Amino acid sequence: MNMEQLYPYAVGRIRAIENNLLTNQELNQMAEEKSIEKIYATLQEHGYAIEEMENKQNFGTMLEKETQKLYQFMQELAQNETFLDLFLCKNDYHNVKTILKGIGINKPYEKYLSNGGRIPKEDLIEILENKRYEALTPNLEKAVKEAIFQVEKTKQVQKMDILLDKANFEEMKQIANDSQNEFLIQYVTMLCDLTNIRMFLRVIEQGYQEELFEEAFLEVGSISQKLFKQAFASDEPLTILEQTNYTDLIKKIELQRQALGKLCDNAMMEYVRSSQI
Repeated sequence: MNMEQLYPYAVGRIRAIENNLLTNQELNQMAEEKSIEKIYATLQEHGYAIEEMENKQNFGTMLEKETQKLYQFMQELAQNETFLDLFLCKNDYHNVKTILKGIGINKPYEKYLSNGGRIPKEDLIEILENKRYEALTPNLEKAVKEAIFQVEKTKQVQKMDILLDKANFEEMKQIANDSQNEFLIQYVTMLCDLTNIRMFLRVIEQGYQEELFEEAFLEVGSISQKLFKQAFASDEPLTILEQTNYTDLIKKIELQRQALGKLCDNAMMEYVRSSQI
């Protein structure tokens, strides 16, 4: 199904279930509600499978199941559309990091795994525990082998996070470019830029060395590493970053530095709302 056909089909399916969405008013009422039974009743009215919960106190399990339903719904909407991998591959990389760390320290890790990746988490466990890396996707196989090599060489587990995060963004960029869809290409570029901005400010605020940022820097964004180096050398680093396409966002960050994460997330949502795949 091409994009011209996919969009109206997806809209039709989504319109059929959008009445199940919780309103802001309902969310606020639930946040103030003291009765757990009334909260359950509201959720059940909106299609949440409360009756399937074995332990009524286990919200996490319920939310995990609902998230899995969302991913399944997305895959039903766009069967055989590889661009969905762009949104799913992050869960693969998260799970790989979690499993490898769990294996390395010989501690349970299963409860920290995410659903919704391209590779079922049960399959990833079997593959990584038995070192069958060739069963992974090519990008993931290469990244896993390099991460394991670097950790064994340096004894620094942080290397694994950095290498797998970089590989994740590089694969997302590749998927977006292969789709030839400008929305997706710009989405990944913007996500990469904002991730670099957040890393940059945290490195400065926490007094880390510039080399740490250089090592973790994501190269598939639109802001060059050279500009960040200029910002590191400046007494007013945010002023340097105002030279980018994110001038308005940077000015907001200057006024609300403590809201950095929220401001970046809002900027991504504004882009999504203003566009249409």
